[in-house]
Amino acid sequence: MSQTQSKSLKQHALESMTFAHGYVQKLTKDIPDAKALYQSCPMDNHVLWTLGHLATTYGWFAILLDAKANAGIPETWNALFGMDSKPSPDASKYPSIAEVRAKFESSFAVVTKLFEATPESQMNDATATDGYGFCSSKVDVALKCAWHDGYHVGQIASLRKPMGVAKSK
Repeated sequence: MSQTQSKSLKQHALESMTFAHGYVQKLTKDIPDAKALYQSCPMDNHVLWTLGHLATTYGWFAILLDAKANAGIPETWNALFGMDSKPSPDASKYPSIAEVRAKFESSFAVVTKLFEATPESQMNDATATDGYGFCSSKVDVALKCAWHDGYHVGQIASLRKPMGVAKSK
């Protein structure tokens, strides 16, 4: 794209969403599985919970774009990772970190594909299902996805140093 061309709202939102997701990937890729439940204090969201929470939220974002969407997130994950859940230091309560990482990636791919398939002319249309005041339009889904990832990546960043993980490059 030349400097004289401007990005559409859809392109900008997609780039923001992809950038934020990439930052979560960057800050979690070198955290050893053995440290995925690390909390510096009991109120911290650990990496495993955060990735599961983001995967679950991507599933919700998908149905905001298409009411019939299925991001492949098990229903049981809502209790583990949903909005009112709390992280537990007990690994036996969770699926494996490998499974959570896989769902984190696959559910993001679903919401990205649905957003990409949404015509530019529908960016300001209302969400396909109730956004509960969090998302008001289809473009807002991508923008809030980026914001939500950024919110949680800050929590991950604050855990890296006390868990002894070197600065990510």
